[in-house]
Amino acid sequence: KQMAGGGKVMLTHVDPEENYIKETIPDAVSIPLAELPERLKTIPKDTTLIFACNRGPRSSQAAKIAEQAGFKSTSFCPIVKWKEQGKPTQPGKKTS
Repeated sequence: KQMAGGGKVMLTHVDPEENYIKETIPDAVSIPLAELPERLKTIPKDTTLIFACNRGPRSSQAAKIAEQAGFKSTSFCPIVKWKEQGKPTQPGKKTS
């Protein structure tokens, strides 16, 4: 719903890159959780951040990190829940 609502939205996969390459939500970018605090400095604060990971713990943690960094609108989406709703996944693109 957030992605379809317009505005600045960034879907970020926070699992290690090898997991992202195997399967992710379409249009997700890969920012492994360990890199997130530094990378958040390059993202405008008015961006709605949606974090994804396979089961949920990393994406939940990423949302908390983003909120502590001053982002007002964050949420998370476990990929397993995404797939349970019949939504598509795809392999991620290697970034390096």
